[in-house]
Amino acid sequence: MKKLITFFAIIFLLAFSQPLIAQFGLKLSPTIGVNYNIGNGNDIRNSGSGFGMVLGAQSDLRFTSVIGIIAGLQFYDDRSWSHSQEFISQGRPGTFDEDLNIAYFMIESLLKISIPNTIVYFITGPAFGFIVEDSWKYTEEVTGFPPQRLSGRIQNPNVRLEFKIGAGLEIPVSNSIELFPQLSFGYGLTNMVENVSVRIMSFQFTTGVKFRII
Repeated sequence: MKKLITFFAIIFLLAFSQPLIAQFGLKLSPTIGVNYNIGNGNDIRNSGSGFGMVLGAQSDLRFTSVIGIIAGLQFYDDRSWSHSQEFISQGRPGTFDEDLNIAYFMIESLLKISIPNTIVYFITGPAFGFIVEDSWKYTEEVTGFPPQRLSGRIQNPNVRLEFKIGAGLEIPVSNSIELFPQLSFGYGLTNMVENVSVRIMSFQFTTGVKFRII
């Protein structure tokens, strides 16, 4: 934690050591990407994982050559994951599998710190998510018995709040167009479901094309 705080302190010192001359700029971009989701918490014995797609758009506001804000909308942000567990029932081995299909409409407001004279930048800040899709499927199999299957909607889902941190590259294609790959980690601050201790952490890779407007 101390190393992380020191790292951000250095970044902010670099940022504010630059001349604060107005250098306002605006870039817009569609985005596409993939999540690697990890579900864990006190109310499940084994953590689970899964992949999901990300579709969205963002505006990149630059205030100086170092400091900016990324305001993003992710219209479909799939945080689905699954987990399984072995057990013994009446002396017979069995397994259960639970698949959780959950996707959000995400709103994020991220501080962007660009490293001077490079194509590297860092992001950090909050993101909020509202359910657009949710379902669950449960399968239980015990040796010698037919499998049992249940499914339904996720009850009482919470609004998602996460803290996001990451980095990316801005690769110039022309004076007004840039390609960007970005990798981030989203730490879930709220439980997925009300009164159930299960949270989702996600590694997210996104990419897109930034078009300079101003």
